[in-house]
Amino acid sequence: MKKIFKLAAVPLLFYFFAYIMLLGARPMGAPDEFRYGQIPREMLQTGNFIAPQMFGHPYFEKPVLGYWLIAASEYLFGFNAFAVRLPMALCTGLTALMLFLAVRKYSGNTETAKYSAMFYLASGLVMSTGVIAVLDPILVAFTTAMCITVFFALEEQHSTVKKLFLLALCGIASGLVFLTKGPIGWIFPGFAALGYIVWNRRWKELFILPLPILLFCLITIAPWAIAVHRADADFWRYFIEVEHIQRFTSDAGGQHSQPFWYFVPVMICGILPGAFALPGVFKLSGKSMKEALKNNGIRFSLCGVILPFLFLSCSNGKLLTYLLPSFPMVGVLLGTLFMRQLQDEKAAAVAEKVPLYASHFFAVAGIAAAVCAIGNFLPKEYFVFLASAALVFLAGVIIQKKYQKRPLETRFDVLALTVAVIAGVIGSAIPSQLNTGKFPGECIEKVRKQLPVTGNPLQLVSNTVYMHAMVWQFNNTDLVIIGRKGEHDYAIDRYAAEGKEPFYFMYNRLHDVIKRAKSVGKDVVVFYDSSRQYRFIPWKLPEWEFEVPKFNVAREPDWIYAPWYFKPRKFSFYEYTPDKTINIDGHTADLYISGNSTK
Repeated sequence: MKKIFKLAAVPLLFYFFAYIMLLGARPMGAPDEFRYGQIPREMLQTGNFIAPQMFGHPYFEKPVLGYWLIAASEYLFGFNAFAVRLPMALCTGLTALMLFLAVRKYSGNTETAKYSAMFYLASGLVMSTGVIAVLDPILVAFTTAMCITVFFALEEQHSTVKKLFLLALCGIASGLVFLTKGPIGWIFPGFAALGYIVWNRRWKELFILPLPILLFCLITIAPWAIAVHRADADFWRYFIEVEHIQRFTSDAGGQHSQPFWYFVPVMICGILPGAFALPGVFKLSGKSMKEALKNNGIRFSLCGVILPFLFLSCSNGKLLTYLLPSFPMVGVLLGTLFMRQLQDEKAAAVAEKVPLYASHFFAVAGIAAAVCAIGNFLPKEYFVFLASAALVFLAGVIIQKKYQKRPLETRFDVLALTVAVIAGVIGSAIPSQLNTGKFPGECIEKVRKQLPVTGNPLQLVSNTVYMHAMVWQFNNTDLVIIGRKGEHDYAIDRYAAEGKEPFYFMYNRLHDVIKRAKSVGKDVVVFYDSSRQYRFIPWKLPEWEFEVPKFNVAREPDWIYAPWYFKPRKFSFYEYTPDKTINIDGHTADLYISGNSTK
């Protein structure tokens, strides 16, 4: 037990430094973090935990389990960045723990288990998603549970009761996967199990596995599935037809269209920086690799990485995070290769150079950051960021020098912890001024505090870039969207079909928004990027129409982004003159006070 705790200490420390230590220090990013903070907050405020809503409108892109976990965190810790991100960090740690326990139980080698968990935690894609508010780390925890239980069920040859129990657990985990993001998560354990069965020619398993898994999956899903159908009968049509079938197959309906090879660089870059510890694997013999392939755990992991990779590459819609559920199995493969590297003399000799080269990199990066901070080469807002980077990089050099004569395993452990501290500190020191469009919360909060108190209700107006942050910072869901529909297209089209009052207008209808709000006694705050204020100028536009051939102007009002395409047309409108204008960090907020009649 003492040895196990000692070996687990490095992954635990890595996890703390990289994921937990400064989790709430970084500004919230738009749109994801504000979105996944706002939906659970509305659940807590309205008491509606069944049909997800955003800004009070139906939002059916995801089921509810991820929102429930974030809502629980917000209930305990308040509405802040730490609370919104905590479930993702905890689920990332839970995944690493399950990986450690599963590899240790199957292989009997605690060191292989340790490095499998370490390579998972040290993968760049995992590190970047485990500390921000996206639902993928929650999904990964449940897909990993599915993979582990179905693998051990496949390996169980003696006890039918134990096999059925493992399949029941797999079914419950599959239900939790569905409640997080739908059936898309099933492809990873599904392909892993299918590939394993085919590889080992165990055809009977194809008829044994699915039924108990499906039964317990349905039992897990049924209560919420029935409840959401009763709450809003259109949920299932939209969720299945649009969010899954169209996204995968349709060029028109699919989102985030990318080429077939898109996931190749994602996978290569996603396993860094951890994979830098593996240069010696290229010295391993073919015999060593063939021996590894005889291991059923390696076969299962390879199938769980390669087959979903090919399947998702065929999809029209692709995102960086789609591959994330395969990374626990990537961790198993990398951890196994690392152990073989340490046991091979030629491979270990190559790996010996990694800590030294890392030390040189830390030195160069630290000096560069220090020079930029001291020399005032960047705006003063970056000083804390650069100074923090310089300190942790240079501290990393000192630590690496101190341990350079220790055994190779120890040096890699120290290097991993150094990387964790660097990633944690630098990530938390990112200033919002780095990209105020990506981190608009601080700017919007300054606007909110400078607005005069009139006692009138407030109508927020913004485009899809800032709408989540506006609603979050003002804690006000009375929002009108201008520009393009974005992710609210379902609710907008549904309201139009049902004859309900719209909450979306094109840019040239801004004056109608202001007029409507004033007529019911509301003040209006319009927030936008100052560099694009020609959209909001309070005088008549020239008689020109801007046009982009690739876009349908009637459907995509962002045609005005490209003013070099134009043709003359009679087109003019006026807007109300703002009663107060606030300019902060390259952004503008115009206030229109109800009762004032200036135009």
